[in-house]
Amino acid sequence: IRWLDRPSGVFKIEDSVRVARLWGRRKNRPAMNYDKLSRSIRQYYKKGIMKKTERSQRLVYQFCSPYLN
Repeated sequence: IRWLDRPSGVFKIEDSVRVARLWGRRKNRPAMNYDKLSRSIRQYYKKGIMKKTERSQRLVYQFCSPYLN
């Protein structure tokens, strides 16, 4: 994962397979893959934790303001 604009909370997932594996380990879901992870991220949109970036780009996400820093 690499920050594109840290003050705004914008980051890019560089290695989606590895991030999905690590997230699956964190959530105790060993069968996690990127498709499932991206579905989970969309749930964070509904909860106000993350939002779509201004310019929609593949593997680029943004945290909402109360979750920055």
